Amino acid sequence: MASSSLSPTVSKATAPSTLAFHQLHKSSSPGDDEYEAYSVTTTVLGYEQPVHASESAANEIHAPGNVWAALDVKVCDQTGEISVSNEPWQLSYADGARAKPADLQYDDFSQPAYPDVPTGGCVRGKIVFNVPGGKRPATVVYSTEDDAPVSWSVPAA
Repeated sequence: MASSSLSPTVSKATAPSTLAFHQLHKSSSPGDDEYEAYSVTTTVLGYEQPVHASESAANEIHAPGNVWAALDVKVCDQTGEISVSNEPWQLSYADGARAKPADLQYDDFSQPAYPDVPTGGCVRGKIVFNVPGGKRPATVVYSTEDDAPVSWSVPAA
């Protein structure tokens, strides 16, 4: 996610309506006197449902029939001016429902976990979601306040 030092008026990146896994989305801003330039690529590398969870993690699933799922993502920062978080990532279902990342992270979830720290270079990790076991998301959506949302199609299981 772009840092808060970036202008909210940066030009919006244009991209195909839905990308395939491993396809890169690039967003950038030339910067100005007040805000730093940035150049970032983002991609989704994989999706797994269900994923193994510890007994304590399984107890956190409140809705009957829900399972844990993991999204494997990669963000590369060519300028060293961004920070990353799992907050911009969501799973979107064909019926319009959305799933946000879980607030919890257990050591036995798929690793490495996606960081929630400042970065430079590339970071890759897995983001865990609590999802309905009988449904598979249609797309993965990445949406920050600085750029237009971008989505990737989730392949059939």
